[in-house]
Amino acid sequence: MVMPKKMTIFLLFCATQCSLALAFGTPSSVVLWNSGSCPYAQRAWIALEEKKVQYAWSKVDLFDKEATPEFGAAYKTANPNPLCSSKVPVLVVRDEASVEHSFTESRVVLDAIEELFPAALGHPALLPLDVADRARARVFGEAVFDGAFGGQRSAYSIAIRKLDADEGKGSWDEEAERAKLCESLSALETSLGGGTPYLSGPFVLGDHFSMAECMTAPFAQRAGVILAHYCDIDVLELCKEKSLSRAEAWWRAVTTRESVVKTGVPPEDVIKGSDRLIQMMRSRK
Repeated sequence: MVMPKKMTIFLLFCATQCSLALAFGTPSSVVLWNSGSCPYAQRAWIALEEKKVQYAWSKVDLFDKEATPEFGAAYKTANPNPLCSSKVPVLVVRDEASVEHSFTESRVVLDAIEELFPAALGHPALLPLDVADRARARVFGEAVFDGAFGGQRSAYSIAIRKLDADEGKGSWDEEAERAKLCESLSALETSLGGGTPYLSGPFVLGDHFSMAECMTAPFAQRAGVILAHYCDIDVLELCKEKSLSRAEAWWRAVTTRESVVKTGVPPEDVIKGSDRLIQMMRSRK
């Protein structure tokens, strides 16, 4: 009997995943170094939760890194360039031979988590088998969301324009700002396949919470809090007002996902951190 092509590809994919994981060996311990507030580190934290990995969580104060020299050592192992300043996330994995391996840069860490804890060994997959869907998840995570909500379209930039206007240092056209935000949400709607009937769930890949959401959820979570606090703009209400049902469903599903809520920053802490960051950004203008 000839095996169907898709089944053959699936079996080869599983064999490859198993080979990669077995070559490393079953990790005996996993530690994630995190500041507790960094959205890039939250990407890795969400992935660990989604893949049901047993891990330890170690906190580092990025304003006092010297207090945790073991964090600095782990970062240097992952990135030995002495000109680079240590940052989170750093993932430290100890293999069966008790050898420690360190990974840094959020996208690198996500890939490491996906490969070390593959679906073939019982961990939920963050990337699907289909190459087109894998590409779609990666492009959304790396380009689509940032293209819609980055730069001058970011929640921080909008908040700065509002604060500047409140202090008489600029103008604030609420209608124009809401229209620009609607453009961003409309772009999100299009990118999510608004009106596409085959999608059975709210995420980029339908029911599959994937790498796309791991990469973007921390920023959606913070954007909603920032826009509501500084500009009195409710993202979900704006989606509803403009009939952007796919964007609304995605935003709601992502920001209420258990892994995202568990690893997220409380709204009051988002505001506290945003006050400091916005002050720094405004001082550089």
